[in-house]
Amino acid sequence: MDLFSTQHHFTQALKKAADTMPFAIETRRLEIYQELFFNNINGFVAQAFPVLKSLVDPKVWQSLVREFFIHHPCASPYFVNISEHFLEYLQTLDLQQWQLPQYSLHLAHYEWLELYLDTLDCEEPELLTELNNDSHMQWYQGAQLLQYPWPVHQISPQNPAPEAQDTFLLVYRDSQDRVQFLQLSPVVAVICNQIVQKVGIKYAELYDILLSSWPQTNQSDLVNLLKNNINMLAQRGIIRAA
Repeated sequence: MDLFSTQHHFTQALKKAADTMPFAIETRRLEIYQELFFNNINGFVAQAFPVLKSLVDPKVWQSLVREFFIHHPCASPYFVNISEHFLEYLQTLDLQQWQLPQYSLHLAHYEWLELYLDTLDCEEPELLTELNNDSHMQWYQGAQLLQYPWPVHQISPQNPAPEAQDTFLLVYRDSQDRVQFLQLSPVVAVICNQIVQKVGIKYAELYDILLSSWPQTNQSDLVNLLKNNINMLAQRGIIRAA
């Protein structure tokens, strides 16, 4: 047997995906490795998705992670990417069959983002310190603008069955490299989305977009709304100078 075949069979044995081994190995030793490998994967998944785990029956969760460990092909060799592969795996499942809440995929994505942004290597453009009509803006790579059909940030063991509603969230890494979360109004989400879509967009352009989208709104109210929120986003480093 060549080296590749030996490694493949040993890997299948570690996953408990094979009933027999083509070479002799003491059962006690194999079981130690099986337990160590699974516990490592189980630990990384539990750490990345603590809220989702708390809402699923422990036996179902254990089976879910076990099936992921055995069957999902993980392309990355890095431990930090295990959570992303588990998120991919969830997308292939029949949630009802696994007795998982309807919002499981959205909640899992929201939880995964914290680790993703915490480990993201991104550029740090100059902060936006001066604001006028000709100020050019760009979106910071360490921030994610999100829309979910569920209030995922409010889901917990104490609130396991929220009503479905469109929810706009902003998840970002602050100047201290801590991941923070903000809930946005639909208007502020529109402002953010315009900056995401167009690098170098000018402050004056944003005002024109708001005015065309909400023509019935008092113009001075729009000016204050835009100015206050752009200042807030700039102070947090979410929008930068372009």
